[in-house]
Amino acid sequence: MNLQDKPSNQTRYNPQKIKKINEGILIIEEWIIQLFKQGFDVLQKDQHRLIEISTRMVDYGLPAIARKIRILPEKIIHESDWIDVVAQEIGELYLLCQSFKKFEVLDINKQEDLLSFVGVPIKKTEIKSYSIPITDQWVYLGTINQKEEQILIARNWFYGIQYKKFALLLDFQVNKFTKLRSFIMGKMYLGDVHFYPGTVPLRVTEIPETFHTITENLPYPRYTISTFLTQYNYAISLNPWLKMVPCILSHCSIIELNQAWYIMDENKDLLPLKTHGDTLWSLLAWSSIPNTLFLGEFNNNQFHILSVYSDNLMIKI
Repeated sequence: MNLQDKPSNQTRYNPQKIKKINEGILIIEEWIIQLFKQGFDVLQKDQHRLIEISTRMVDYGLPAIARKIRILPEKIIHESDWIDVVAQEIGELYLLCQSFKKFEVLDINKQEDLLSFVGVPIKKTEIKSYSIPITDQWVYLGTINQKEEQILIARNWFYGIQYKKFALLLDFQVNKFTKLRSFIMGKMYLGDVHFYPGTVPLRVTEIPETFHTITENLPYPRYTISTFLTQYNYAISLNPWLKMVPCILSHCSIIELNQAWYIMDENKDLLPLKTHGDTLWSLLAWSSIPNTLFLGEFNNNQFHILSVYSDNLMIKI
């Protein structure tokens, strides 16, 4: 993870818009306080209330918060530990309420974190007009696809060799006629990228079209689990709504412990591993090869490995 070299010099601060958002924030805060008094079980019995709150959030200019509230019933139904999941979501919303009260005195990047979290849109042309482009060779690390409310979201991860920056390109498929952009494992994409503003800039507006095969001995960072978690903790201290971050681990093995799978480094530190299908057996095989790097995304306290780097080869998992 890399923190922004220079802070943004502009913000989407609009007094009228912020006033409207604050009105919506007060409604959320009042709802959360009532929820604490009544208990989370009430959410199972009165899901119409969630729909009502969600609709009002759209009216007040908080579309991302509206979506979070709107999908709570789905999490309540499908998550076995739904109370823990909902408690985390509600906790984040309550922190948002407290943070937004200080909006006007926050620095520009923290303001941008808040605006992004509530879903205030920003045009790519605006970002390009005031941000400094980063020119680099962007190595493709892998993609995670996730469906949310009938929209397919692709998280495409890259690493810039020269500037040592990670980059996240989000792509959205809203219907069957929309095609997601695909990238090629083992390739690096050459050119400029523009980062969205914030305290921990990861998302970019686009990835260049030009590419070539990766060079030998790519200078990837080589984290231990302890080093990675130290950087991760610092990042979320800056932006507590940061959900997923890239991670590259070296000198690791894959182990089973109490019927769960973990990645373990040479210091015997562990991270829970997200596995699916036949990928586990592939990871076990790669972990037996010395100097293999594991590249992926850390999200919801799990490491999702997207690719490995070994003997100058990038292999999709």
